[in-house]
Amino acid sequence: MTDSSHSFFFCIPSRLYSAMLGATLLPISLFWFAWTSQPSISYLSPIFAGVPFGVAQSTILQSLNAYIMDAYHIYSASALAATVVLRSVFACAFPLITPFMFDSLGDQWGMSIYAFLALACFPIPLLFFVSYVLKSCTFFILTARNFRNSGLEYETNQGSH
Repeated sequence: MTDSSHSFFFCIPSRLYSAMLGATLLPISLFWFAWTSQPSISYLSPIFAGVPFGVAQSTILQSLNAYIMDAYHIYSASALAATVVLRSVFACAFPLITPFMFDSLGDQWGMSIYAFLALACFPIPLLFFVSYVLKSCTFFILTARNFRNSGLEYETNQGSH
């Protein structure tokens, strides 16, 4: 059995790779669906836009849940519960505003609003990744400085026995 605390630095940022893939696929699939839902375009094109949408949704949800579990340790249940509540609030609010939005903007621009929202959220997994790496690098730099300033220098033997 291995101790996971030694590989903890490599574990958390690796959870975000698939979220970055999903964040790329989500706006692409939403724009694809929005602008191919016209009657003049084959009905198969918006259906095929659902494939990258499904991949994006599942990868984002799974990887961010894994990230939260790794980042919050013993408080991960509370953090996951908070994400479920927030997701449920959005799931309650969006069906209330969506019919009005689609009636006033039309199908293409109404769906493009969601695509633009997904595009605005695109850098979030990357920001989590960069912030964690910077925080870890800062920790290692401060630890090295403290070690150097503590007087516990590494002594080298130059062949004298």
